[in-house]
Amino acid sequence: MPDTANVSVFHQFNNKWDLMADLQYTGWSTIQELRIVRSTGAVLSVTPENFRDTWRASVGANYRYSDQWIFRGGLAYDQSPVRDAQRTPRLPDNDRTWIALGVQYKYSPSIAVDFAWAYIFVRDPSMNQNDGSTATNGLISGSYRSNVNIVGLQLTYTAK
Repeated sequence: MPDTANVSVFHQFNNKWDLMADLQYTGWSTIQELRIVRSTGAVLSVTPENFRDTWRASVGANYRYSDQWIFRGGLAYDQSPVRDAQRTPRLPDNDRTWIALGVQYKYSPSIAVDFAWAYIFVRDPSMNQNDGSTATNGLISGSYRSNVNIVGLQLTYTAK
């Protein structure tokens, strides 16, 4: 995995509101190719990736409605390490915008249930690949539409 650097801040405004922010740098440029090698040392395939370094920025908030209920929300922007010129059908990635919502209910001081949902908008990636020569290699031309839904459920027990 590439190196990452992360700076996060948390501020509790009052007994109801918290604000969080995060900035992360990932050194994806250390991954320039995907090389598959047999245990004998024979190279089976090499796929150029030419990843670029990326940034991810996010902001979120907690709202404590009561001693039992906490509501959460956040937004994030996440750059893709895939450059437009190197995008392939194997990895049709692109920049993403996240929206996330969550809620926590405390049944007791020792038991809490959290539910979260995140929706990721992926900017529609397109590609026009010929690996240097359309006559020799053909042409892959097209675009993708994608999005992601993530749902999470957590039960927390805290021993006293």
